[in-house]
Amino acid sequence: MLKIHVLLCFGMAILYFGSAKAVTPEESKAFEAFAKPVIEQCQKDFGMDKESFAQKNLDEIDECLIACVVEKFGITNDEKIDGDALKALVTKFVGNEEERNKINKIVEECTEDANKSGDGTCNTSTILFLCLLKNGKDLWGF
Repeated sequence: MLKIHVLLCFGMAILYFGSAKAVTPEESKAFEAFAKPVIEQCQKDFGMDKESFAQKNLDEIDECLIACVVEKFGITNDEKIDGDALKALVTKFVGNEEERNKINKIVEECTEDANKSGDGTCNTSTILFLCLLKNGKDLWGF
């Protein structure tokens, strides 16, 4: 299973995993400045330090920790993923329109999948995250 790094896991794949073409170094730094405090707060809320978190496999991470990050990113609405809010986040951090459109297509598919398959609890956010990872591999370059 994929070993995870703090920002790689919860950078919502869609933004931080972007290829050099999709996300400039400046955009990546801006996203890191936005995401890092959120991620660290959720880690703290779940009693997990950075070092132990970075050593975990994705399937060892509490789904509710992922949901914490998704909620604090402002992309949930009544226990559902808010695709428009996620697209707005993408727009904020991905300036390249062509790449942003590719990412937003994945966002639409994954949002629909998560909201249809999830049960409205923490697993909805995990379904979203795993879908973004799976469907964004070509864009993210891994």
